[in-house]
Amino acid sequence: MNTTPKVTIIVPSYNHDRYIEECIRSIVAQDYRNIELIVIDDGSKDDSKSVIERLANEFHFRFKINQNQGLCRTINEGLDMASGEYICIFASDDVMTEKRISEQVQAFAVEPGLTVIAGGVDVIDGSSKHVKRMKPVAQGEVGFSVLLFRNYIYAPTAMIRKSALLHVGKYNTDFKLEDISMWLKLTSQKFKIKNFNRTWAKYRMISEDSNKKLEYYHASLIQIVSSFEAEHVLASRAVKFIKFKFLFKMLFRDKKIFNLYFPRYRSQLPFFFTLPLRVLAMVR
Repeated sequence: MNTTPKVTIIVPSYNHDRYIEECIRSIVAQDYRNIELIVIDDGSKDDSKSVIERLANEFHFRFKINQNQGLCRTINEGLDMASGEYICIFASDDVMTEKRISEQVQAFAVEPGLTVIAGGVDVIDGSSKHVKRMKPVAQGEVGFSVLLFRNYIYAPTAMIRKSALLHVGKYNTDFKLEDISMWLKLTSQKFKIKNFNRTWAKYRMISEDSNKKLEYYHASLIQIVSSFEAEHVLASRAVKFIKFKFLFKMLFRDKKIFNLYFPRYRSQLPFFFTLPLRVLAMVR
């Protein structure tokens, strides 16, 4: 058995000239040596390209500058370039914790039946100051039926077997939430995902999610989960639950958005979902 399998880290870069140097330096500083780093800039309009080129000259990693083609296509291009046994997709504004790669490779060696290994994150702000620690809500193995209702995997911490990514057809370019789509594709085909109680990334949260962003996230999530309805009965229940959660959140955050979606969803949801929403809407 190869005790030091190659790990390919793919960094899709887009308009993160303030943060990408910290990201790349956290990768090259890993104590695990058999790492292939691939950075692909997806048409940044800031100074990201020159930062990447300077760092590539210093650290000799592979990089490519593209016209904007979207995140999933960029990741898939990185997968086509990758030669590692394991893959990490890492955002260009996030930071890796020390020894993250070596710890995850060791975890795969101990549990070779796993396909994805993930953990917790430290949330940082735009100045890289610590905000809070987020441990995995669901620890241990996380299956398809659980992930339909909530994404329990912190994408910045995930290490994935490349063979599994290729087996399920890489990332679906029709979907915007690339990580959730992939976790569902993998677990629907019985590949195993496991959360560990370890902090493996610093996730940068620059601003709170706006209501419009939450609306966009909701629409994308419905699209993804609905795509499994034909083959999985539980997906239909998950769609209803996701719609209820969105309405409940918007009732307290933005009544206009709630009033827009509630008439649309009311006939699709069971009475025990709509009744409390109607009562709460009257008193707010």
